[in-house]
Parts: sequence; C-alpha cells; structure tokens
Amino acid sequence: MTSFRQRLSKTSISVSSAKKVLVLNRKGGAGKSTFVMGLASAAAAYGASVNVIDFDIQGSSSFWAKRCKGIHTQQYNPARRTFSEISQTLQIEKNTDLVIFDTPSNFQELDLERYLRFSDAIIIPMQPSPIDVHSILNFLKVLIASPTYRQKKQPISFVATRCHHNDNHFPLFNRVLGKMKYPILGVMNDDKRYQTAFELGLNMLKSFDNLDNALWETVLAEIELKKQ
Repeated sequence: MTSFRQRLSKTSISVSSAKKVLVLNRKGGAGKSTFVMGLASAAAAYGASVNVIDFDIQGSSSFWAKRCKGIHTQQYNPARRTFSEISQTLQIEKNTDLVIFDTPSNFQELDLERYLRFSDAIIIPMQPSPIDVHSILNFLKVLIASPTYRQKKQPISFVATRCHHNDNHFPLFNRVLGKMKYPILGVMNDDKRYQTAFELGLNMLKSFDNLDNALWETVLAEIELKKQ
C-alpha cells in the first residue's frame, strides 16, 4: 500500500513540469524499447531524475529500469481510460526531470490520442530499410491527422536504429525524411552491448565506453532537457 508520505512526493502527469518524451512507432521490431533504455541511461548519466512509463504490456523497458539504479519506472495501461482518468491515476515523482513513454506496436488510433495527450515531444525510432520507410509514411499520415496532435503539434524527430556500418539503406532513409523536413537525430548501432545492459539492468552509458555517445548528446539537446 502506498504510504501517505509517498503520495505527497508525487504529482499527476498532467501537471508535472518534467519534459515528457513519447517514443512511438506502430511497426514492431523498430527498437523502441532499446532506444528508451538508451535515452533513460543518457539522461540519468547527465544527472537528471528519470521516470520510464511503460505502456507496452510486454514490459521490456520497465523490466530493465526496475533493476537499473537511479531510474524510476512503472507499467501503466492507458487503454479504455479517459484523459481525466489518466490524469488522476498516472502519478510521478515531483522532482522528475524527464518522463519517457514507451509504447507498444500495433496500437489503435484511440490509444494514439491517449499517448499524445501528455507528451511534449515525439521521437520515432525506425530501421532505415525500404520496408520501414514505407511503413512510417503511412503511420505519419495517421499521426498528423490525430486531433490531439493537431492541437498540440509536438515536434517530431527520428532516430535510425539497429544499424550496421555497411548499411546501404541510408540514402533512401535520409532522402525521404529530408523531404518532409523532420530532423534525423542520429544512428543507433546494432551493438550487442545494448542487450548486455538489458540483461544485467545496467545504465548503458555509465557501463560502456562510446556506446553511440554522439547520438545521446544530440537527443538530450533536441529535447532541451533541464535538471530541476
């Protein structure tokens, strides 16, 4: 049972001053949860207070975060809840600097509205393959047509995931997203150390040297993370 003191230390997601980043892609296998873990690691290494909110029933990011020192987390299912219900029941620590929402694949459009409601920025991890580029074009149409997105107009940016040094798909990826003028924040390499960090519950940036450090510096700058 939550103690009275614990309740006093928390606040509603709707009134928190924390930066709230939505990690989103309706296609499975895009590397969303691994990206969430990397971003949480980078922000925590920077000294920020981080809360990972896992909307995915698989719970991969929350499973990792529960074992990673210095990162708060919770699993939360927003399905079939009104905005008011989410505001009342989704609570985070008052001193939180960054909230990262991890989302499932194959979600419905009504769920998209719930995900967007409490977010300040949208980051879309995706593999740079032609199949993934085609898929994201269709998803972007749905996202931009969302009533909540049309109201809030959160900035959208992209990260290329599960990349190899000899990957030849980048010209198409860069050309298509470049035409739409969405920023590409960088490349997340298909590095086995991400899986090791997940298995052991480690902060990915504190535990390993040069694990896509340039990417994480760019992402933190893009979301304008500030410590309280």
